[in-house]
Amino acid sequence: MMIPQYSSKERHLCSERVQVWRGKSGRRYVHTVYPAEACPEMSNAIYLAVGRTPSGARRPLAIDGKRAFVPAVHAERTPCASGRETWADEVHVHLLAQCDEQATRVIDDLRAEYGLPLN
Repeated sequence: MMIPQYSSKERHLCSERVQVWRGKSGRRYVHTVYPAEACPEMSNAIYLAVGRTPSGARRPLAIDGKRAFVPAVHAERTPCASGRETWADEVHVHLLAQCDEQATRVIDDLRAEYGLPLN
């Protein structure tokens, strides 16, 4: 099997569109990255609100599995979680949980690792 070779530009574009977050369990969860103001609402998705530091590093702010979470994150640039002073710049969407039970496990695992509030 041949492994494809990607240019540095292709790798950079991929890293801007896809992010892998590790849970407390050590499991990794692949997310598609959207600007907060352009994230579509999707059924059966897990939404992770993410802020960018001045250096460009990503920092998770809040997580939820509800469709109403997306408009709340970017509506009038309101804080995505109570008590937080940081705005969400991106919404990372995980679509691989196949049922509510799996979605709950993913949310709990990421919350435990990053100390995230459930929005």
